[in-house]
Amino acid sequence: MSTTRSKRWITRLALGIVLAASVVGCGWFDDPTPKVVTAQIEGAGVVQIVTSQKFVAAKSQTTGALRVQAFAADTITVNLPWQRDFSIQTDPRFFIEVSMKGEEPTGLDFRIFLDGTQKYRTGRSIAESPIRFVYLLNQAPITNVDVL
Repeated sequence: MSTTRSKRWITRLALGIVLAASVVGCGWFDDPTPKVVTAQIEGAGVVQIVTSQKFVAAKSQTTGALRVQAFAADTITVNLPWQRDFSIQTDPRFFIEVSMKGEEPTGLDFRIFLDGTQKYRTGRSIAESPIRFVYLLNQAPITNVDVL
């Protein structure tokens, strides 16, 4: 093998190693699917919280809102503040509704985190309408939601 061919072969090998290392190191093979949703509600008062990961969702042709029909849901009544983690590793979807239970909570602050990164936050009264939030994989967070 000539010296020129050896240099080309070594150069190609080095480039291949650098390319392979950069592909592996850049996260192309990492799974970007969130694994945990954290719901956090700050304030004072009592609220009712409905959560579900077993639901179907479709966009309404008339209102444009996302319509959600839950097949299974958990409903709890809690004193604020409240926080809970929900695993979405096996089924990357999540629905939550926060509504009044008794007197209206004061200063309600509602936040959603995906794997520790805040994705949604609102602070408002729930006297007129509940706060609803839907996460579906590869979709922007959805808050315009009708429940069937």
